[in-house]
Amino acid sequence: MSRAVGLRRARMRRTWAALADELDGDHASVERFALSYAERLEARVERVGRSASAGDTADARAALLSVRCTSAMLGADLVETSATHALALLGTDGPAAVVREGPLLRAAAAHTLGDVAAVLLTWRDGSAQPTWSNR
Repeated sequence: MSRAVGLRRARMRRTWAALADELDGDHASVERFALSYAERLEARVERVGRSASAGDTADARAALLSVRCTSAMLGADLVETSATHALALLGTDGPAAVVREGPLLRAAAAHTLGDVAAVLLTWRDGSAQPTWSNR
C-alpha cells in the first residue's frame, strides 16, 4: 500500500471515529452509514453522468451535492474533492464540462470504495479507535 493510500485511510478512520463520538460511541450506525454509502456511490456517480449528459443542470447539481456531502461525512476525500471540482465546473462551464470530468469522478469513486472496504475490515475490532480516545 502506498503512503498516500495509507494516509487517506487513516484520515477516513479518524473521520469515522469522530462521527461515532458524535453518536455517543455508536460504531454500528457509522458502519451502516458507510455500507450504505458504498452500496449507493456508483449509482450516485452514474446519476451525475446521466444528468449532465442530458443537460439537466439541476439534477446534476443535486446528485453532485449528494455525493459531495456524504463523502465529506465519511472522510472520502478523493470523491469529495472530485465532486467539489465538478460542481464548480457545472457552475462555470455547464453540464458538458461535468461529462468530460466524469472519468475522474468514477476513478475517485473506485479508489474510495477500496478505502471504505479496507477501513470496514478494521472498524468492528476497534482498531479504528484513536489512542487518545477513551470510548
